[in-house]
Amino acid sequence: MPANIMQRSTRPISGAFPRAGGSLGQITRDSFFQYAVTFGVAPTVFTVGTETFNVTIPIQSDAHFICVMTEYDNSLQAATANNGAAGIVGGGAVVLLTDTSAQRQLASQQVPVNTLFGTAQRPYVWPFTHLFRANGGIGVQITGTAVAGAGQIIRLVFAGFKVPIGAVPELGL
Repeated sequence: MPANIMQRSTRPISGAFPRAGGSLGQITRDSFFQYAVTFGVAPTVFTVGTETFNVTIPIQSDAHFICVMTEYDNSLQAATANNGAAGIVGGGAVVLLTDTSAQRQLASQQVPVNTLFGTAQRPYVWPFTHLFRANGGIGVQITGTAVAGAGQIIRLVFAGFKVPIGAVPELGL
């Protein structure tokens, strides 16, 4: 090999997660994970279409969760798309997310669901990832935006990867 070419050392992938003292970049395989919540089924039913619900999605105790993207599905959005009608304004709801372990809201007020979860056709890729700590939670406050939303079912999905506790001690993880 020519002397002016840098070689990167290689090593076999011996596990899904880095060992203590490893780096976050080592987390590449078998760590993808999704948390989801569904509104529109008991006990969070949109009977009028403008109800507000507060739900906390618990983060599992075995690992922290780094959210990379979010996506959603709305049963009424699919119905209007199939009929060729215009989509539901703002995705049919407004949401406010909270990192419960840090007691930090991720917006100053509720925002249209499609600004944080994409268009129901494509996910929303977060400009910066967000770490939700193990044993914490993702707080979701959702409010339906119209009487036309009565009966809608909205599923919110948080996609990212899990970082085992103690896997990256230099970052406090």
